[in-house]
Amino acid sequence: MYDQKGIIDHIQELELAIADWKRYQQIPLDEFLKDRDKQNMILHALLIAT
Repeated sequence: MYDQKGIIDHIQELELAIADWKRYQQIPLDEFLKDRDKQNMILHALLIAT
């Protein structure tokens, strides 16, 4: 009925995105605001995590 492997894969991806998000919290705000690449990677991790 459900694709168990697909569900597990999604959960693992979510866990990785949350770990990235936690790591990105160490980036100072001024550095974040100046660096578009960092903004994009942080926003991507946020999108995946939500």
